[in-house]
Amino acid sequence: MGNIFKILTYKEVDAKCSQLPRRYTIEINNNKEEDWDVHLHYRNLRLEFSVDEFNEFADGIIESKENLERIKHEH
Repeated sequence: MGNIFKILTYKEVDAKCSQLPRRYTIEINNNKEEDWDVHLHYRNLRLEFSVDEFNEFADGIIESKENLERIKHEH
């Protein structure tokens, strides 16, 4: 969050991806709780988080959704 210092690349891309266009999963990478990694897959994007990082990310998504709904209702 902040100001953009420098854009390194900008390209117009097709709105639909050709790989895994309907994929959406969130998963735990292994079965030992002390070593859990959370993987979020959306279409052909894969994000990997520690449990703490995932919780922070999820809280940010929830806050963003609430802010978006508030802004929509104000207009």
